[in-house]
Amino acid sequence: MPEETVKEIQAEFGDRYRMVEQLGSGAMGVVWRAVEANSGREVAIKVLLGHLVGPFADRFRLEAELMAELDHPSVIEIYDYGFTASKRPFLAMEFLRGKALRELLRAHEKLRAPIPVGVAVQITRAVLQALAYCHGRGVLHRDIKPDNIFVLDGDLNAGRVKLLDFGVAKAIRDDEGDVQVQPLQRPTAEGQLLGTPFYMAPEQIRGKPVDHRADLYSVGVLLYVLLTGRRPFNQAAFDQLLIAQVAEPPAPPTTHRPTLSAGLDWVTLKALAKSPDNRFASADEMIAALDIELAALEGGASVPRRSQAPPVAPSGPAAPTAPMPLGDAPPGLVLAAAEPPAPAGPRAGGSFAAGAAPKIPSPPADTPGTAAVPRSLARDAVLLLVATTVVSCLLFLFVKFL
Repeated sequence: MPEETVKEIQAEFGDRYRMVEQLGSGAMGVVWRAVEANSGREVAIKVLLGHLVGPFADRFRLEAELMAELDHPSVIEIYDYGFTASKRPFLAMEFLRGKALRELLRAHEKLRAPIPVGVAVQITRAVLQALAYCHGRGVLHRDIKPDNIFVLDGDLNAGRVKLLDFGVAKAIRDDEGDVQVQPLQRPTAEGQLLGTPFYMAPEQIRGKPVDHRADLYSVGVLLYVLLTGRRPFNQAAFDQLLIAQVAEPPAPPTTHRPTLSAGLDWVTLKALAKSPDNRFASADEMIAALDIELAALEGGASVPRRSQAPPVAPSGPAAPTAPMPLGDAPPGLVLAAAEPPAPAGPRAGGSFAAGAAPKIPSPPADTPGTAAVPRSLARDAVLLLVATTVVSCLLFLFVKFL
């Protein structure tokens, strides 16, 4: 589909906004810089692609309603929601100055220099503060990744960020109905997978019900990337990536950056626990753990050893994971697998859960520090290969006849 010109998109908005330039585009929409006619305020306008209006207009509307409910310094602010002349939904949001976190990661990759540990922790902490607010309002983001985190201009050590793109977010109402959002006309069914596989929690990949701890898993992946410059799982083959996300323990961050503290290993691996019950109970709890590491960094002291060690990767050399670039994978498939040992710590819980977290059995360990691969995994891998082939064929036909 050819890109719209400024003149063409201006005709869609009439004199309501003065369109200036295109800022970027994605699979679902295009973002424009514009000026609001009445106030003269600069805004960023996200417009849904025309051929997606039918199947995705309802989800676009849900994103607008969810974002309108949120008011936090680290969550992008929405000003307006409506329809263009051709009935395409749009969102008008605050215009931000800075760069996407993905761009910051790529800049450090070119310099062959990792992001300073203090900056990595501060950025992660700011994302967690935004999520703590969202979770308190009954909103799950479900797509935390560098593309959806914007680093504002200024001192990087301040960790000033904005959380973007609530396109696959989910509202969970409490008994008082505090989140007043109309449900989707076509709700996400159990087994339908939304998000980015590199950053998705195992239960999300398997199409199971998720709660706020799925977002915390994604933050664990994000922290791993910020600290090491690579993802914990970066297999080239899509089916292998899904299996690794669900069944394989990640190598500790110190495997790739030995100067990191044992405490940061512990925090990262706890967030990456396969079972939600073994992760942090809340964003605030993970913030508290990071604050201990941050205080040690700022004070120049060594971080005290934890009373419980984090999980270890299987013995022998760690499976190679490619460094950046950190590209996205296509949407994933449903996979069931057992879980390796998870970090010891308090059991996560609370009344926030959208449904009972899946009880994933731990496989027996053949030797200390290793996890046996469940017999069902081979069967799942075969089924996954077949399903991946079918999906690839369907995508080919879709592109060919689009």
